[in-house]
Amino acid sequence: MSDAAEPVVRATADPAAAALDVAPERSIDSAPDSGPGGSPDGSIDSALDIAPDSSIGGAPGGAIESSIDCALDVAIVGAGSTGLALALALGAGRDPQRRVRIFERAPKLDALGAGLTLWSNALHVLRRLGVEDELVARANPLVRGETRRIDGRVLVGFDFAPLARELDAPCIALQRAVLQDELARKLPPGVLELGRELVEVREDAAGVELRFANGSTTRASVVIGADGVRSAVRAALGGEQPGHSGYVAYRAIVEAPNELVPPGLAFEAWGPAKRFGALRVDRERLYWFATLNAAEHSTDERRAETLLEHFGAWHAPIRELVLRTPRAAILRHPVIELARPARLVRGRIALAGDAAHAMTPNLGQGACVGLEDAWVLGRAIARFGPTPQALERYASVRRARIDRVARDSRRAGRWGQIEAPFLRALRDAAMASLARPLLTRLVRTTVAAGIASLDALD
Repeated sequence: MSDAAEPVVRATADPAAAALDVAPERSIDSAPDSGPGGSPDGSIDSALDIAPDSSIGGAPGGAIESSIDCALDVAIVGAGSTGLALALALGAGRDPQRRVRIFERAPKLDALGAGLTLWSNALHVLRRLGVEDELVARANPLVRGETRRIDGRVLVGFDFAPLARELDAPCIALQRAVLQDELARKLPPGVLELGRELVEVREDAAGVELRFANGSTTRASVVIGADGVRSAVRAALGGEQPGHSGYVAYRAIVEAPNELVPPGLAFEAWGPAKRFGALRVDRERLYWFATLNAAEHSTDERRAETLLEHFGAWHAPIRELVLRTPRAAILRHPVIELARPARLVRGRIALAGDAAHAMTPNLGQGACVGLEDAWVLGRAIARFGPTPQALERYASVRRARIDRVARDSRRAGRWGQIEAPFLRALRDAAMASLARPLLTRLVRTTVAAGIASLDALD
């Protein structure tokens, strides 16, 4: 195929995204939605013309099929949890038949102060990747979740223990930085390349060429965009940009004694078009978050005062948590999402994680579904080689799962942000009388379906 016939697309990452902690799972490449370093040797190579017999790959002709002119079998754009997990699922650096590298825009891995929940489906992926025990040791196992009125009365409660026993894995809360750190630790030196900002993607019949802002290039048999909600790879493919959900989020991690929020408890209080929640992420720190209906590009230079005005009279310990938090530690960002999950595959290029399905954080499944993507995509490439056929198989078994979780998360957010008093009263009455069995069923089916999806290719 001549150069004139090659599809050429340019990456257009949004520089404003560097200030946003936007989504449940974040790649540093595009938007700090991971709310979470450095090159193993502290240096960044000037070029990425990697020979087939380099330390991260083997000679062509092995069990994994590869285009003969490509330096890599798989190039992963984005070092968030999805990209790191995919590299591990592919055996990066350990399997001489697979030449894999991750290209990360940021000069160092630096997760912005946010926490997240990993449900049992995510723990099953982490178990298969060999990092479950390390993460559980650094996390807060969840025992009970509560949705409350603003006066502290419980609308509906959820016990995690029965689900954990049934699905053979706990649910945990932790800092994003911990997840990212444990995944990155498992990678051998040379797999992760920092300071690689993608500016152009060129696909032809034999592979994909990536061009970076520092002038370097590399070729790969397939490219995976795992670069978060503001994905440069998705933009390069002409995919739609994420839109505003209608509300903004405030977040922080703060040191607080167990008396304020006991270990194992996660709560979320619902008021008129606003919510406030908190849960511990380890023995010393807890993560709190708040949502308010607001325009996407609105600003707030008085974040602590705004929070006290809206939530200061709500039940304890909400006011105390805000007062304990240094003003500079309070993050604020619009909650954005893809109106519908993106097309997962085009030719030799695929999307995974938030790049594919940036969703609202209301079900706590964004990072979990990204980890599922990583495992299934790794299995597809292991079985069918780094080929368009492998990517299509991945897309075929992930599409319905992704669509359903994104839709349910969006609905949950709208339910929680209701503003009209009459509708709120109906919502609260329904929550108190009907929500427990419905919530239990929703959680069980959502999480169990995620675990089942891991073996969809077997």
